[in-house]
Amino acid sequence: MKSLPPHSSYPLVWNGIRFSIPLSWEPIVKGNSHFIYESELKPVLEIRWEKPVTRTGADEKLKTVFAELSRKKTESPIHVTPPPFFADLPKHYQLSCYGRENVRQPEGACMVCRECGTIIIAHFFSGLSNHFNELCTFFQRIDCHSHQEQNQPWTILDVSFRLPNSFKLDSFSFGYGMSRIEFKNKTSRLTLCRLAPASKHLEGSSLTELFSQFTQTSRAWHQGNNRNTIVHSSQPGIGARLLSRIGKRQPYTWSRFMHIEEADRILGISLKSSKPLNQAHIDTIRDYTKRIAIEL
Repeated sequence: MKSLPPHSSYPLVWNGIRFSIPLSWEPIVKGNSHFIYESELKPVLEIRWEKPVTRTGADEKLKTVFAELSRKKTESPIHVTPPPFFADLPKHYQLSCYGRENVRQPEGACMVCRECGTIIIAHFFSGLSNHFNELCTFFQRIDCHSHQEQNQPWTILDVSFRLPNSFKLDSFSFGYGMSRIEFKNKTSRLTLCRLAPASKHLEGSSLTELFSQFTQTSRAWHQGNNRNTIVHSSQPGIGARLLSRIGKRQPYTWSRFMHIEEADRILGISLKSSKPLNQAHIDTIRDYTKRIAIEL
C-alpha cells in the first residue's frame, strides 16, 4: 500500500470540464453542469458551469453574470477581494468574487475563460479555512477546454469512457448499487451502466439475467466471448425497418455486459439507433470498460 501526500487528488471529467478532486471530497452530481463537493458529509463547494452561446468578451460576461446574481439574491452582492486559494488560478480565467457587506468570508466567485468563454460559478460554504490546500489544488487545475483538445475521456467514479462525435449528455442517475448515464444524438441513444458491487447483484441473478433486464432481450439472442462478457446485436429486416420509421423506434442495437471480477464491477453499454450503427461509434465506446487506476 502506497502512502499518499496529504492533499492527493484524482481526476473527474464531466460534460465539458475537468476537475482535480481531493481524496477527502465526495463529488455529488446535481445536474448536467452542476456539482456539489462534500467533506465528511458537509458541503464545501458548489460549482455550476455553462458553455458560451455568444461571442462577448470575458469582462462583459462577468458583468452579465453579476447582474443576474443581483436580481436573484435578496441582498445585492458586492465585489470582494479574491481569497488566497485563487492565487494560482490559470491566467486565462477572468475572475470576480462576490460577497456581502460586513461578512468576512466571500460568498462565491464568477470565472470566465478568456479562450473558450465558459462561465463557471462557484458557491462557498462555511469553513473555507479548513479546506485551504484542497481549494488551492482544485482551482489551480480546473480546466474547461484543453482537456477536450487533448481528447481526454470522461471520468466518473472508477471508470472512464470516450464518446462518439455528436453525442450529448441527456440524463443520469447515481444510486446505491447502480449508476446509469445516457447520451443521445439525432438518431441514436447510448446508455452506460455500472453495477457495484457486482457480487451483490449476482447473488440473486445470473449475469445473463441481468443483461436480459438491461437490454430487454432474450437469452437465445445473446453471444458470449467468455464467461464474463455477453454481447447482443440486432440488424432488423426490411419490415422491421419500415415499422420503426413509422413508430420512431430504434431497432438497430449493440449491447455488451462485462463483469470485471477483480474490481467487483459490471459495466454495461447499450447503443440503439434508428439507422444502421456506425462501427466507429462501437469501437469508441468500448473504452468504457477501461478502469481508472487509483492506487491506495
